[in-house]
Amino acid sequence: LQSLEHDVSRAHLVNQCVYAEITTESFQHILSHHLPPLLPTSRISSSSSPPPSLTFYDLGSGTGKNVFYAITSGLFGRAVGIELLPELHAVAAVLCESFCDDVLAASMSSLLSVEMRLGSFCDDLEWVQASDVVYCNTIMFDKDLMIKLARAATGMKQGALFITTGPSLIEYIDGNLYKEQLELEKIQMPFQIVETFSTAHSFSQDVETFVHQRL
Repeated sequence: LQSLEHDVSRAHLVNQCVYAEITTESFQHILSHHLPPLLPTSRISSSSSPPPSLTFYDLGSGTGKNVFYAITSGLFGRAVGIELLPELHAVAAVLCESFCDDVLAASMSSLLSVEMRLGSFCDDLEWVQASDVVYCNTIMFDKDLMIKLARAATGMKQGALFITTGPSLIEYIDGNLYKEQLELEKIQMPFQIVETFSTAHSFSQDVETFVHQRL
């Protein structure tokens, strides 16, 4: 973040990339409590079944903590983080190599896949079609970025889940994205909010969190 403040070409990212990390306890509670009832049980692993086939993406993954938590939760067979800042991605890449060597390779989890990518989730859009669950900390995103994110997310497959902390995707679809287009083409709202709860973050203990499901 200090490097951003002194880099004119990236000055516009300072507010969007402000440090606002979800706490370990809150994220693990999402994985253990909120997600399991919403996921297809046939694709979640157990002690006697093969690795799960679900895919998790963290958009704006920082140093990769949430990706590591996700892949060890027993819910996902693949976890991918996409991070825009090369400084954070460099740390994530080193941690990922150690994680794969020291954690995954030490157990049956060697069949699982973890990946850290450098880039913008507005450009690297594999997550739109490939994800079963997406997590994105949207607290500091401005209107334009939220509209881009919501527009891309409408391409997700039916039943996929998208978790935001702060504003919801529906605010930007319903409020000013393509409400008129939806009405004109008689298309139903692409998401429903299936759960709302509070999570704790580095700067606040009470951040509204939404789980959207693609209809």
